[in-house]
Amino acid sequence: RPSYEDAGIARDQTDFIFACFNRNLKIKPDIFEVWMRILKAVPRSVLWLRRFHIRVQENLLKHAERMGVSNSSIIFAGRIPQRSKHLARHQLADLFLDTPRFGGHSTLADVYWAGVPALVIPGEGVSSRIGASMASAFNGSVFIARNLQDYHEMAVQLASKRGERTIEMWKKQEAPTIHDDGGRVGSQQYTMGLERMYQSMWEEFRTRRHHKQRTGRTSRPFVLSIAAHQP
Repeated sequence: RPSYEDAGIARDQTDFIFACFNRNLKIKPDIFEVWMRILKAVPRSVLWLRRFHIRVQENLLKHAERMGVSNSSIIFAGRIPQRSKHLARHQLADLFLDTPRFGGHSTLADVYWAGVPALVIPGEGVSSRIGASMASAFNGSVFIARNLQDYHEMAVQLASKRGERTIEMWKKQEAPTIHDDGGRVGSQQYTMGLERMYQSMWEEFRTRRHHKQRTGRTSRPFVLSIAAHQP
């Protein structure tokens, strides 16, 4: 993996690295303000973001200053053409902070692939529940917040010595299974489960259509789970 210096992080002055590589349109004022409160509560911590348009970065830094957070506490990651190197640098982060309402999808998958836990906050829409679904798949319920206040408290706690042990334990127990195609969320397992679910949907449709033709009444809605159809 690349060095902290390559990423622009002064490791000798930094004890904890929060990161979020989601696009800037997902970063709303409420979550950014929570991030600033987290940085103020965790000494020698930094927030590592992807590089945005210069005006976006300036606006974020100005907002951070208004909240009493030094610009040196926010680091913008430059673009790396080689995807393998981009994925490798994720490992420099201690904890990924996901965004509410519209969380990370492929970005979050990259984070887990690198073996880094993510703090997520599920909402009501599908776009805001992807992170919680991934976290659940990797036994990461300890990283699922109920609301913004809970999110703040969990982030601060996870950055403590006790919290760091929780993170290290997760990395040892769960990170290795992410690359195991025969594990709980392996692509082969998932594909087979998805195919079985499609087959169940088709069979259910035929049964319900026959029921409606015979009785003239519509059956109750049904719910299927991919996990329930995995071998």
